Amino acid sequence: MLRHIAAVLILSAAALVSLPAAARKPPTPALADAPLRAQPDDDSRIVAHIKAGDPLTTLGAENGFTRVMTKKGKRGWVHDEVVVAAQTQAGLGGDTTTLAANEGDTATALRGAGTLGKKKLKTIVVTAAGVSPESAKKLADLLRKDSRLYLLRSIPAEGTPEAGKPLGGLEGAEKIASSQKPDPDLLVGVMAGNGGALQYEVVDLQKKAVLATGEGAGEDAVASAVGGALPAASPASSPTPAAK
Repeated sequence: MLRHIAAVLILSAAALVSLPAAARKPPTPALADAPLRAQPDDDSRIVAHIKAGDPLTTLGAENGFTRVMTKKGKRGWVHDEVVVAAQTQAGLGGDTTTLAANEGDTATALRGAGTLGKKKLKTIVVTAAGVSPESAKKLADLLRKDSRLYLLRSIPAEGTPEAGKPLGGLEGAEKIASSQKPDPDLLVGVMAGNGGALQYEVVDLQKKAVLATGEGAGEDAVASAVGGALPAASPASSPTPAAK
C-alpha cells in the first residue's frame, strides 16, 4: 500500500514538472527600479535590487507587497506598484489594497501604469481628519478618471493640518512624499471646511510648486479644481500626410 502511494506521488510530481511552458504563469515586467526584500516590510533586509523591465514571476501578495521570483531564482518582496498595472482602490488609513495585476501582459502593464508615471503624474490623495472614507473614495474615483493622473493610493494626514493647508505647503508635501514609494509626482490634500465643504491643496513635487489651494462645495468641485490646476493633456499627434 505504501509503495503504491509513493508511486502515485512520484508520478504526480513528474507530471507537474513536465507541464508545458504555455501552462505556466508568464513573468511580469518590473515597472520601476526597486529593492527586493526578505519580508513584506520596508524595514526588512534587502536581498537584491530589481531593475525596471526585469522579468518577475509573482508568487503571492501580502500587506501591500508582492512576493516575486527573479529570472535568476532569487525570491523576495517588492511593493505592489512595482509589478501591478491597475489603479489602487483608494481608502482612508493608508489602504493600498485591491490591486489587480495584469500578469504576463507587458503591453497592458506598461500602458495601465503609464510606465509608473513617466507619462502620467503619480498621485497620492492625503486626507485630514474630518474627511470620511466615503468622501475620500469618491474624490479618488473622480481623480482616477483624469487621463493625466495615475492614482497610487489614499493616505491619512499626520497630526492636525493648518486650516486651508491640508498638506502644509510645499515643505509639508515634500515631507509626506519622502516616506512614500514609489515617489509621487503630485499630492492632493483635502480637509473638512465650513458647512460640509472641502478645503484642498495641490502640490506638484516635480516642479516644487503649490498649484492650487481653495475650498470646494464637495468632491466634484475639488476634482474639478485639481484638473484645472494641471497642465493640459498633450493633443494626439496628427498623422503625417503621405508624400505626393
